[in-house]
Amino acid sequence: MSPRTDRTTSGLARSLSAGFRPSRTGGFFFPAGAPLPAVFRSPAVGFSALVGLAWLALHLWSLEWFPFVHSDEAWLASLSRTIWLEKNPAATEEFFRLTPRTPHAIKTLYHLLQGPLVATWWTIGAARLPSLAGGVTAVGLLGVILRRQGLPLPVAAAITLAFALDPLVFAASHLARQEALILAALAGGIAAGSAPAAGVVLGLAVFVHPNSFIAASAVLPWVLYRSRPGRRFRDLAVYLGMLALAGAIALALSLRWDPAFFSNYLAFGRSVGVTAHPLVRLGEALNFIVKMSLGIAGTYYLPPALVQLVTLAVVTPLALALSCWPGVPERTRRLLGTCAWSSLCTAAALVMIGKYSPPSTVFLVPGLYCTLGATLGALAEAMVRRWSRRRGTIVLTGIALAMAGTTGTLLAGELLGMYPPRISPDPSPGTAPEISSEISPEASPGVSRGALPEERASYGRYLARISAAVPPGTPVLAPLNSAFAFEPGQLRVWRDLDLLASGEGSLERFLREEGIQWLVVPREELRLIYRERPLWNQVYGNPHRFYRELEDLLERRGRLRDSFLAPWYGARMIPLARRVEPLVEIYQLDFSPGGQERPGEVPVRSGPGPPEEPGSAAPDPGRGLRGGSPPGGS
Repeated sequence: MSPRTDRTTSGLARSLSAGFRPSRTGGFFFPAGAPLPAVFRSPAVGFSALVGLAWLALHLWSLEWFPFVHSDEAWLASLSRTIWLEKNPAATEEFFRLTPRTPHAIKTLYHLLQGPLVATWWTIGAARLPSLAGGVTAVGLLGVILRRQGLPLPVAAAITLAFALDPLVFAASHLARQEALILAALAGGIAAGSAPAAGVVLGLAVFVHPNSFIAASAVLPWVLYRSRPGRRFRDLAVYLGMLALAGAIALALSLRWDPAFFSNYLAFGRSVGVTAHPLVRLGEALNFIVKMSLGIAGTYYLPPALVQLVTLAVVTPLALALSCWPGVPERTRRLLGTCAWSSLCTAAALVMIGKYSPPSTVFLVPGLYCTLGATLGALAEAMVRRWSRRRGTIVLTGIALAMAGTTGTLLAGELLGMYPPRISPDPSPGTAPEISSEISPEASPGVSRGALPEERASYGRYLARISAAVPPGTPVLAPLNSAFAFEPGQLRVWRDLDLLASGEGSLERFLREEGIQWLVVPREELRLIYRERPLWNQVYGNPHRFYRELEDLLERRGRLRDSFLAPWYGARMIPLARRVEPLVEIYQLDFSPGGQERPGEVPVRSGPGPPEEPGSAAPDPGRGLRGGSPPGGS
C-alpha cells in the first residue's frame, strides 16, 4: 500500500470513528460535537415519533386477536410451511386428500417471505408479520407521497395518521394474506420516481398475488404523471414491458410445475366468477360495494367502510371537475386528475378481475387519501390568495385531524368490539361453558359461577383446548381455522369432504384409510348448515354427502373428549352468529370390532335437534361485527 493510500485510509478511519462516536449534541450518524439537524430538534418531529411508536404498540398488542383468524390465513400459512420444509416451491397443501391441487408461481414470493417465519414459530402472530411489515411500509410511503404533493408537513402528517388508523388498512396489516404487501407495492409504485422503478416494484408484486394487477392499474396514471413531456410513451412502454416480463416468468414457472396450468387456472377462475359476462361482473361489483358499505358479511371480518366509500364517491368526481377548471394552476390540475384516474383504474381493475373478495376493498383506500391530499392542496393554494399561509395550514390541519379522529374512532370501536370475551370454563367435559356478558377490555378477570376463574375466549385458548385433547402427531379431521394447533401432516379438513364419494359408508372408509380417529366438530353450525342446505354449502361443501353418516358414527363409535364454546371460531358463518351456539366438540372414534359406546363414557348428543317449522325465519344476513353479537370465525 502506498503512503498516500495509507494516509487516505487512516483519514477515512478517523472520520468514521468521529462520526460514529456518541455525543450529547451529535450521535452515531453525525460528527461528534456537531449540533443535530433542525428537523431532529423539532417538537413536531418528536411528537410524530411518539405517535408512531404508540401506533406500532397498538399493532403489536392486537396482532394475534384482531381480526379473528380466518381459515384463509391458516391455509396460506400451512402452504408456506410445507413449501419451506420441503424446499419445494411447487409443493401443494398437505391437508387436502380428495381435493385436487395444482401449483403455480403467482404466490411464490409471499410463501418464501412467510415460510421461514411459520417454519420457526408456528403461530398466528408469526404468520401475520409479513402483512404487518407491508402495512407499516404502505403508511410510510403514503406520507412520502403526500409530502411530494406539496402539502405542509402538519397536514401531510395528519392525513397519514388518518390512513394509518383506517380500519381497512389496520385490519389488512394483520390478516395473514397478501393484501398488505400488495398495498405496499401500490404505494411504492406511486412513490417511485421513474417508470423502471415502478416496474420493478409491481413486477415483484406479480409473485405475491394475482391482485397485483389491481395495484399495477392504480399506478399507471402516476407513471404518466411523473413522465417528462416527450417521454410518456417511452416510460409507459418500459413500465408495461417490465410487468409483461414478470408475468411471462411467472407463467413459465407455472407451466413447468403444472403443464395443464391454463385449463386448471381457467376452471378455478370460472368457479369464482372471473369468466362471467362483463355486465354480470359490473352488477356484482355494485352488489359488492353495497355489502361492504353495510357490513353484510359472509365468513370474513368486515371493517367499517361506509365513510371511506362515500367519501371516495364524493372526492373522485370533485377532483376530476377541479382538474378541468381553468382557475386551478396547471400542476395542481394534473395532480388532481392523476389521483382521480388512479382511483377509477383501481375500480376498473376490480371489475375486470371479477373476484370480489372482501379484503380487496383496501385497494381503494390509497386513492382516497391521495385524492384527499390533492384536494386539500388545491384548497391551500386558494387560501393563500385570501389568507396567510399560516392560517391556511392551521385550517387544513384541523380538517385532516378530524379525518384522523374519525378513522381512529372507528378503529377503537372495532378493537373494543372484538376484544376476546370472558368465558366461564366448563366444570365437566360434557358441559359447554357460558360466555360472560362482560366483554370490556378494562374489566379484570372475575370469578364465574361455581368459583371457577374466567378466562378470555381467545384464539390461543381455542388452540390450547384442541391441543390438550388431541395427541400430538395423530391424524385429525378438524376445521381449517385450527391448523395452528397441529404438526405438519396431521390435519385433514372438513371442506375436503365436498369430494367424498357418494354412497353409504364413504365417510367411514375415508377416515379408516387416513387413519383418523380424532374429530374436531363445530357441531351446532354443521347441524344448521345441513338443515338449511343448500344455502350455506359454500362453507363445507354439500353436507348431504357425509352429515347423516357422521351423526351415526359419533353415536355408535364416538367418545366425547371435550366440549367448549369458542366465540369467533365455533361457527364459521357470521350471519349465523345470533342463531348458532359456537360449540366445539372433540371426539375420539373407536374402529375396533367391538367399538360401541361403553359404560362410563360421556354421553354423546344423538342426532340433530327438532327441525325448524316451514316458513321459519330466513338466515339473518348479519351486519358483521356491528350486529351486536360475536360473529362466527373461520
